[in-house]
Amino acid sequence: VISLVQTELFETLLNLQEAEEVSEPSERMELLSKAAKSIAEVSRASIANKKWQVEVRSKAEAAATKVEGIARKGGLSAEAAAVIRREILGIAS
Repeated sequence: VISLVQTELFETLLNLQEAEEVSEPSERMELLSKAAKSIAEVSRASIANKKWQVEVRSKAEAAATKVEGIARKGGLSAEAAAVIRREILGIAS
C-alpha cells in the first residue's frame, strides 16, 4: 500500500510540474485536474489503510484475549499465557 501511495504522490507532483510548463490554459486545467484526482486517491488509500490497521489490531486483541483465557484454563501459567498473548499482538503491530 505504501508503494502505491508513493507512486500516486510522485505522479501528482509530475502533473503539477507539467502544469507549470504548459501555456495553454485548457491543458493546464486538465493537468491540475489529474493532480487533484491523484491527491484524492492517495487520501482515500491512506484512510483505508489506517482503517484496516485498526481492524487488524482489534481482531488480534480479541484473539489474544481468547487464547490467553483458553491457555490459562488449560493449565498454563499466567506467565506462559502472557508470552502467547505478546506473540499474537506482536504479529499485529
